[in-house]
Amino acid sequence: EGVQLIGFIIQNYATAVSQPIVVGNNPVVISQNTIQNNGQGIVILSDIGTPGTDVTYNIFQNNSSFDLVNGAPDDNNVQFVDAPNNYWGCASGPVVAYRIMTKKGVWTGEWGYID
Repeated sequence: EGVQLIGFIIQNYATAVSQPIVVGNNPVVISQNTIQNNGQGIVILSDIGTPGTDVTYNIFQNNSSFDLVNGAPDDNNVQFVDAPNNYWGCASGPVVAYRIMTKKGVWTGEWGYID
C-alpha cells in the first residue's frame, strides 16, 4: 500500500508492472511512466483494502497483450482503478474485457471486449 511508481521507462518484460494483492488505506499510484514493448503492461490483482489504484499520465505502446489487466482471469475480485489521461497507443483507447455470464450468473468461460 502507498507505493508510487513515477517517471520510469519500463520495457522488454513479460509483465511490466505486477501489483499483488493490496491491503490498507493508502492508494497505489502509477503515473508518468512509459510502459512499452512488454507482454502485459500493468496487472492488478484483487484488493481487500480500500486504497484503489491510480494509473494516470502514462504512455502504453507496443505491448503485445493487454496494457492494463484488472484481476487475474480466475479472480472474482477486482480493484477500483482510476485510469484517466493515459496514452493507450491506439486511436480507440483501452479495451475492457468482461466475463460473459449465463442468465443464472455462471461464467461461460468466454470473454467479451469493449473499446
